[in-house]
Formats: sequence, C-alpha cells, structure tokens
Amino acid sequence: MGIHEQKKLLGIPIEPEKDIILTLIHQDKTDTVLKAIVQAGNLEKPGTGIGFVIDVDKVVGIVSLLEEFKDEIL
Repeated sequence: MGIHEQKKLLGIPIEPEKDIILTLIHQDKTDTVLKAIVQAGNLEKPGTGIGFVIDVDKVVGIVSLLEEFKDEIL
C-alpha cells in the first residue's frame, strides 16, 4: 500500500480517531435523546456521523455506574 493510499473496508475508507458515544437510556427517553444527539452532532449534515437505536434486554458490569448516578436514574 502506497503512502497516500487509504485502507478500506467494504469500499468504505477507514478513518482514524473517530469518536463513538454509547448511551443507555430508558425507552421512554429515546426520541428526546436521539433528537438532542442529532442536533448537537449536526448529524443532518452529510459526513458528520450516524445515530441509531438498539433495544437492550440485559446489561452487565455497570453496577458502579448505577450507584454513582442513582439519583439521576430514579
């Protein structure tokens, strides 16, 4: 691979140093939070990122986070 060639996966250029933000919220807040993410990230502009929602049935390993943010969760 030459110095100016870019690595690709399925024809899509692989860009280094991309941010990934994962949120875990109650389904009642999904639309509100997703709209806020779209606005804050300017996601309606091409090439600025994507947002998506996945239903979660089970989560492990977040007991310390639940304790830390229990007042905000309830």
